[in-house]
Amino acid sequence: MARRLHRDDWVNAALDVIATRGLRDVAVEPLAASLGVTKGSFYAHFGAQAELVAAALDRWQELDTREVLSALDAVADPRQQLERFLDIGFGRRLWGRVFAALCASAADPQVEPVMAEVRQARLDYLETALGALGLPASDAHDRATLIYAVYVGYWRLVAADEDWEYNDRPARERMAAHLKATLIPPPP
Repeated sequence: MARRLHRDDWVNAALDVIATRGLRDVAVEPLAASLGVTKGSFYAHFGAQAELVAAALDRWQELDTREVLSALDAVADPRQQLERFLDIGFGRRLWGRVFAALCASAADPQVEPVMAEVRQARLDYLETALGALGLPASDAHDRATLIYAVYVGYWRLVAADEDWEYNDRPARERMAAHLKATLIPPPP
């Protein structure tokens, strides 16, 4: 009996391809082959490749932004929110790789609005948490932008050179610790 795939199987496979090879390599026939099915299985769930990409973008946004920010909202202390934000942002390699690949495809008409929405949600979250620590609005805005710029730059550098000396968990933990010490105000 042939293996029966669900929509999520295709979405997860697309995210894996985005993380390892980039958005441009998300194509129906190679995905079907990697999943061990015919492309007819794809069309049972999606009308076109663009629908799969949209579903993958939505899943990434849900898991790597909405759910993360929602979980952080459950933390009462803004300093702890910021620290956890950095731990998560630098600790989740797969999502960092997906993020870097999507940054590389940011001009794509499907990707651009999602990336803009994610960027704004993350910057707003950082700015609000920094403001809750008593920073003036302009300082909170600047620090939020710096934190996010380091995050973007880090994952882009990793994507450019898998052998980079900072491409391992201890290095990511040091990066997050340095950002915490540098950009999150100390307790009073």
